[in-house]
Amino acid sequence: MVEYEREKLYKEVWDEPVSTVAKRYGVSDVAIHKICKLMDIPVPPRGYWAKKRAGQKVKKEPLPKTDKRTTVTRYISIERKAPAPEPELMDILSEEEYQKLYSVAESIEMLPEGSRYHKTIAAYKASIDTWKKEYGKYDYHLAKHREHPAPELTNTVSDQTRPRVFCILNSLVKSTAELGCGITEKLYMIVRGETVPVTFSEAKDKNDHVLTKQEERELAEYERKSKTYSWAHKPNIRKYDHVYNGKLTMKINDHYVFRDSESRQIEDRLTEILFALYKASEDVRLERLRQEEEARKAEEERQRKERRLELYNAEVDITNSLVNEANDYEIACRIRRYVERVRSLADSSDQKTQKWIDWATEKADWFDPSVAREDPALGIRNHGLPPERKKLEHLWSIFWLR
Repeated sequence: MVEYEREKLYKEVWDEPVSTVAKRYGVSDVAIHKICKLMDIPVPPRGYWAKKRAGQKVKKEPLPKTDKRTTVTRYISIERKAPAPEPELMDILSEEEYQKLYSVAESIEMLPEGSRYHKTIAAYKASIDTWKKEYGKYDYHLAKHREHPAPELTNTVSDQTRPRVFCILNSLVKSTAELGCGITEKLYMIVRGETVPVTFSEAKDKNDHVLTKQEERELAEYERKSKTYSWAHKPNIRKYDHVYNGKLTMKINDHYVFRDSESRQIEDRLTEILFALYKASEDVRLERLRQEEEARKAEEERQRKERRLELYNAEVDITNSLVNEANDYEIACRIRRYVERVRSLADSSDQKTQKWIDWATEKADWFDPSVAREDPALGIRNHGLPPERKKLEHLWSIFWLR
């Protein structure tokens, strides 16, 4: 991390070439020019140093008054080296993709403090501000917090450290735009078309709790009452405070972890983070394909069972219908046997009995599915229905008649 002071940097860029100043700061010439532009610092024009070395008279442009910032903090790699080859990424990416990624990895660095946020990051920051204004005052356990949950970074990072998170993400998303990367509303990175979860958390120190004035009053009130009343209730005051300490942790897909340490901060590891994002994108892609294949197989199995269910139920229906038809045929056979018995015992001159025999024979034909005779009173019998639905019962209304 380097802090640029306006007057000091102005003096440096007019005392030495920008390339020399840049090497001292460990950044590129372009980075120094960007800082100078940000702080409204004039730089020597083209040909200035050649004229000065030739002994010609040159004009030093004065440092103008400005209402812009006079100090700027930049995060740079402690020792800027060319990134080491990444065999794992070589296996994942095509040669062209790898070269593009490597080119960005060589030059990626934190944007100057105060750089405009990417629109998605700006919207997320605004959502935190809005939530804190509208719901932050309510107790965490109230329904309002459940109905309107806070944006993730509200509860995992302090207000003081949150700008660091935004700056890290801002630098990543803007530096990788040429690679087709992006960022989601939840501040997850989009890499190679895959959504890669990115989370931040800030560590806390465990300190002895310092009593507030309200707690001091409650404790004093308890001590006063406890001398007189045995039922005095001691206030429930926590023993420790857990205070954010500024140490940031960044997790990519819950697998790649970057933490602040004594020697360097997360901002110094953008190249590693970029490579980790690409590795994580492959993990996400493979997991997505696995889930899609799992879902495809589950859908195939569901459809197979649906077809099996349809076939089973259809077979049940026609089998039950067969049984019901067979039962009707059995009734018809019983009626015919009975009719033959009556016929054998009846007097051939008995017209009433002969008429009954004709009627009973017709009823047997009505019951018999192989004949399926339509009865003038009962209509057509649906032989496939179960017995309870074919039971002959009295009708109590003309509305049941067809």
